[in-house]
Amino acid sequence: MSLGAVVTTANPLNTASEISRQVADCNPKLAFATPEERVGSTLGVRVVGSLSEMTKKKPSEIRVRNRVNQDGTAMLLYSSGTTGRSKGVIISHGNLIAHVARYIAEPLEPNQTFLCTVPLFHTFGLLNYALATVALGSKVVILRKFDLHGMMAAVEKYRATTLVLVPPILVAMINGSDLIKAKYDLTSLKTITEFFLEKYPTVDIFQGYALTESNSSGASTDSVEESKRHGAVGLLSSGVEARIVDPDTGRIMGVNQTGELWLKGPAITKEATKETINSEGWLITGDLCCIDDEGFVFILDRLKELIKYKAYQVPPAELEGLLLTHPEIIDAAVIPFPDREVGRAASDGVRCKKNRKLVIREVIDGVCSQTSGTIQESTKGGFRVFHTKKSIREDSAQGPHQARNFQLHGLKL
Repeated sequence: MSLGAVVTTANPLNTASEISRQVADCNPKLAFATPEERVGSTLGVRVVGSLSEMTKKKPSEIRVRNRVNQDGTAMLLYSSGTTGRSKGVIISHGNLIAHVARYIAEPLEPNQTFLCTVPLFHTFGLLNYALATVALGSKVVILRKFDLHGMMAAVEKYRATTLVLVPPILVAMINGSDLIKAKYDLTSLKTITEFFLEKYPTVDIFQGYALTESNSSGASTDSVEESKRHGAVGLLSSGVEARIVDPDTGRIMGVNQTGELWLKGPAITKEATKETINSEGWLITGDLCCIDDEGFVFILDRLKELIKYKAYQVPPAELEGLLLTHPEIIDAAVIPFPDREVGRAASDGVRCKKNRKLVIREVIDGVCSQTSGTIQESTKGGFRVFHTKKSIREDSAQGPHQARNFQLHGLKL
């Protein structure tokens, strides 16, 4: 980037077609890969060197350097949001400067050892563990590949003090089956946090919220006192403005009122589709939120995932939480499917331990009877249940916005 080159990253688990689409979109001139990921003799591609060999060579006395401007593109990070194929998010040098400046102005606690549990191709890993912590001179332990036992061993070996975890990992650490048996709502971050703190009382949980387009700006809890506001993702990041907007009328909502969250600030990209960045420079997040009278942000649901049934909005998270109370269901996800009479109705994918036919019948007869009147009505005569052997949540590394971006590997039952 200091040479003026634009950097893009790719998930090594992506399929050949997915990587091909990204290559076609951004037209890269140079690619870095590990030996096992090397493209070999692909048409138009040749191996020009090995990093281990290149680092042994003496640097050239002449260094070619283009002029880098704050408005110039530094990164092109791909994100698909909740629907559609991945799209490149243009991130400027100014966006990255604002991101790092936030940590310089409000530094983290000194003498911390961070354990990087997130992929470095992902915006969070890249911006925080390849930029911010380097700027602060912090110590970072990087896991080559995440697994729960490896993470716990690394915490012990390197005496890590801080690590980033997504809710499913917290559930795994506290034995998620106990929560299911106790009929805890696994879609509720507040519930997961409280249960986790019961088991690990000496741990402080700081929460945060951001998007690829916001470059780690959004909201976060940055103190023990703030972290006690369970269910909130924190206060707005420094330099960030926010609006809560009625998605139907465009009216700006007040304190403790629900609407779509809009964000604006120096770290937030200014170049994206009109559906993401409006003419005034506001980032339209697509998340249903509210902000209380003390400024704490609460994420309530994903606007674009709400199922519009007649005039009602059916939140998928509510149905998913009910499905997960069934002891035989490992994972569940709710999506809409077209319906001529009502517009859209609910469709569920469930991943079962065994005895799937029994589970399907119990889901329809039992679990759904616990839902609100609106959801019950939307499932009558049109409730579809699918069974899949593969994990429903394909790409947890992409964060909560990818939570329902899944494929159903099964036929309608």
